[in-house]
Amino acid sequence: MRNDNPSWKQFELAVAAFCAALAPGANVVHDATTLDLDTGLPRQRDVWIETNFGGHFSIRILVSCKRYKRRLTIQQLDAFVGELGSSGAHKGVIYSYSGFTEGTLKKAQRRGISCCMLFENAPPTIPEMIAFEAYCLREKPLLIVEGVNGEVNWSEILNAEGVVDGEVVTAHQGLSKLYDADFPAFKKAIALQITPVRYCSLTLKTNSDIGPIKLSLKSEWVVYRARMEAWLVNGSYSITDRDFKGNFSTPAIDTWSEHPGPGWEPIGPDEITAGNTIKFHFIQPNIGPHLAKKAVEG
Repeated sequence: MRNDNPSWKQFELAVAAFCAALAPGANVVHDATTLDLDTGLPRQRDVWIETNFGGHFSIRILVSCKRYKRRLTIQQLDAFVGELGSSGAHKGVIYSYSGFTEGTLKKAQRRGISCCMLFENAPPTIPEMIAFEAYCLREKPLLIVEGVNGEVNWSEILNAEGVVDGEVVTAHQGLSKLYDADFPAFKKAIALQITPVRYCSLTLKTNSDIGPIKLSLKSEWVVYRARMEAWLVNGSYSITDRDFKGNFSTPAIDTWSEHPGPGWEPIGPDEITAGNTIKFHFIQPNIGPHLAKKAVEG
């Protein structure tokens, strides 16, 4: 369906809809008319909100929507300050399509006015927006053998015998059992650590004259980071209050391939930054079939 509303009206409607979604119990009116307390005459308001605090105290909020090509200036803020003072509202909010000058933000903060921007499937362009990065982390189990000189015959090693819980099993069966047994603790560790490690080892029964052969399985991580320009933002950001309401979305992740797809770049685990981040962990829940396959193919 075609939208015949001019761009400024579409912007006002979007702001009104978002405000209504933030507080479903509030009375949010687009293109409202209230009295000017100085003149006693009716005056148009872009968005007028009436709600209450604790179900007891009445609160009125005046929202002005500026769909300009340039950032909002101090002079334009001054005009809003005058409108706010004669409106009878307790709080003033300005939504600017193109942002605000530095001076405007400083004055708005002193006046207690919230300067906001609305985003719809847009990249996060504001430097003060929540600084975070998105990471895709894939667990990559690594086989390690100790006590073997020269080239490793993986089929022979994985089919050798070892003892797990008093039972004689093949190496690939034993490692699978030990590795999978650590899975619940490993999942909990992910909530506390960015790249936790699960590790297990098995001493093999062999005819080696060198000494015992130790076979280990250790988790490593292949890490990808989403590029800044690939993020999309939906919601509202108050620059003066430094508060974001809404959601971020990263590039799509290809769960079938080793590389997550366009928009993701490979990095080292030591390049992961602390702080506000989104992390997608892809862990190996059942290593058995993979080890059994390698025991056959070598």
